[in-house]
Amino acid sequence: MLTIGIPLVGDLPQECVTDLLVAGAEASKMMDELMFVCPQSVMPHDRARELIITEALKMKSDFLWFIDADTRPPNGALKKLLDVLQEKKCTMVSGYYVQRGYPFVSTWGKKKEGEDLEKENVLVPIKEDESVIKIDTCGLGCALIDMKWVSDNLIAPFFLMQPDPDVPTLYRWEDAFFCKKIMDAGGVVYGVTDVVSVHMGRRVEVTPTSAEILRARIKVNGDDHTDLFIK
Repeated sequence: MLTIGIPLVGDLPQECVTDLLVAGAEASKMMDELMFVCPQSVMPHDRARELIITEALKMKSDFLWFIDADTRPPNGALKKLLDVLQEKKCTMVSGYYVQRGYPFVSTWGKKKEGEDLEKENVLVPIKEDESVIKIDTCGLGCALIDMKWVSDNLIAPFFLMQPDPDVPTLYRWEDAFFCKKIMDAGGVVYGVTDVVSVHMGRRVEVTPTSAEILRARIKVNGDDHTDLFIK
């Protein structure tokens, strides 16, 4: 069984609806059983994701595919993710996408040697000669998870947003918390470079290609003004 989890924390951009329907149709052809868990207005992000993964565990799903409401996976994404998950026998695989706010960088990270995963990681860009990359942390906008591994190795809570002890006004996000739990339990995460998803930011398609253009068009005075990146 596959559970597709879509946390409807904010808006569902019109452009994403078709892609989500296509993803569901492709999944229905590949899986014997398919369930959707789409909590609406359950906030913040950690509560929505916790509800989704809890339901997937209750239903004894084999896999959980997180697709964020502002993320558009490409056609054929599930097959590519599942192939890598089974070939590598890893805990989770992620499609590639960039942050929708300045500086529009990769959501993949590798632990910086000698540093805590949640505090310091190096963002990983994709390279043309690599199809699969071992990573330590990622966003969960397009991520496929082996739920049997989760059931056997992890205990709740799976997702928490926590204040940063060094900068209390900042939060450590729930996806980093989950990735750290996987790493601490001996799990492995891979990124699949040719599953490039579109990240929607204020109805603007943010991709690795457009990110270069968006960065060039912004003049930032020390602040992360996501709303200024394009008109």
